[in-house]
Amino acid sequence: MDSLKNFIKIFLYFLVNLLVSSCNKSELSLKEEDNKTYINENRQFLKDMILCKCITTTDTAYYKNESSIGFFFNRCSYGPEIFEKIDSIIIKHKPKFESVVNNKLRIAECLKLYQNDSLKVAIMKLDKFIASPN
Repeated sequence: MDSLKNFIKIFLYFLVNLLVSSCNKSELSLKEEDNKTYINENRQFLKDMILCKCITTTDTAYYKNESSIGFFFNRCSYGPEIFEKIDSIIIKHKPKFESVVNNKLRIAECLKLYQNDSLKVAIMKLDKFIASPN
């Protein structure tokens, strides 16, 4: 009888430990998921900011009257130093198109930049500028 009680105690001990450790792992994976979501949202905000900045540089009227980049900046967790990075990314990654009739194709260049895989890679390299979530 004592051995049965001991067996039940040991079994319950292992069962409780198993449950506790699995709960800790699921909490950890939830935190990891939240962190991935947080980073991906910030990357998307940065990508949108890059598109806005690219388009506003196509025409002075856009530059004077458009503030969408500020809209996205206020929603992201990057610091103001990111604006320097945006300018260099645009210069480095924006394709150059030539029109057959010598028209400007700047918005098309900005859209291609937005869709470009090299932009995704450049944005991932800027994760160190994302403030940690509170």
